[in-house]
Amino acid sequence: KIKKESGFNQYEFDSDIFLINQANYFLKINKIKSSLQFYAQENGLMINYHPKPFIFDYGSAMHFNLNLKKKGCNIFDQNAIDENKPLLSLIAAILKLLNQSLYLIFNNEEEFTRLYQQDELKQKVTPTNLSWGGNNRTTMIRIPDRLPTCLEFRLPSANSNIIGVMMFLLTSIYYSIIHDDITPPQRCYGNAYQYRYSSICKNLLEAKKCFSLNKIIDHSLSL
Repeated sequence: KIKKESGFNQYEFDSDIFLINQANYFLKINKIKSSLQFYAQENGLMINYHPKPFIFDYGSAMHFNLNLKKKGCNIFDQNAIDENKPLLSLIAAILKLLNQSLYLIFNNEEEFTRLYQQDELKQKVTPTNLSWGGNNRTTMIRIPDRLPTCLEFRLPSANSNIIGVMMFLLTSIYYSIIHDDITPPQRCYGNAYQYRYSSICKNLLEAKKCFSLNKIIDHSLSL
């Protein structure tokens, strides 16, 4: 499904539901992107997957929505958000592991333009810190007001490393199961940009310095 978005000539594509443990998950997403590029060219148009195509306009994100199922039932639906232990544990794991995993997700310096270019739009819909909330588009993690309950990971751009995102999310899921007693920071009820949550790495060099594959593996495998 394709629908018009708020930015200049910006459109959103909603993909089908995939199982994140499918080996060809990233191939499906790349095929969708390539198909859109082909059809655009066939009609004399161009698709731009740049994280921030226009300086003073909205950036282009690739949000990942996920839930966890046990015996066919979505465990995120079992309790209210603030009382749902598996959901809170996963939120905490994602926020805990993000900076040391960011180098897996962001391919180049351009990725950070969507997060840190100085304009008012980023304060409205672009995550700039390690925050979470309900139906709040300023946070890194959003829990939309709809059923089935899902966790929306809002950091990746339209040009992010899909394999890296998958590795990160799967590691975070595993970590949250093994360390089910971890808790996230305080839930954000306003504009996350105005609160003092921990920051995301501000450039590729900083992300590279924070990156530690061994530490990520240790986090995921430690008991």
